[in-house]
Amino acid sequence: MNNYETLLASLGGISVLMFFFSIICLSWFIAKIPEDYFVAETKKKSAWAHLGSFYKFSILIIKNILGLVLFVGGLMMLLLPGQGLLTILAGLILMDYPKKFQLERKLIAIPSVFSTMNWIRRKSNKRPLRPPQ
Repeated sequence: MNNYETLLASLGGISVLMFFFSIICLSWFIAKIPEDYFVAETKKKSAWAHLGSFYKFSILIIKNILGLVLFVGGLMMLLLPGQGLLTILAGLILMDYPKKFQLERKLIAIPSVFSTMNWIRRKSNKRPLRPPQ
């Protein structure tokens, strides 16, 4: 019986951490998304273009690991307390993979996701996201 208590306590602790992470960090992340991000697939100049290839590769690895953590956390938040769909979307935005833009547009086309993201942006005094065309 002790193993189940430990497992339940661990899941409860992870749930609380993910809940606070989603409230604090996810709001900041959504506010940083450019308002035209979902409108057109354009090559934007990277903020890291001036760095050497080792640094760019390191940042790419860290960004993808963070995106994967957010994605997995979002999947868990579908069952546990937290902003599951928004966390999944944040993870997908961070990661690099084939057909990324098309998948992001499908997710943002969900009315509840789109309205929640714009609600968070309003609270952050940011202009609303433009809907995908």
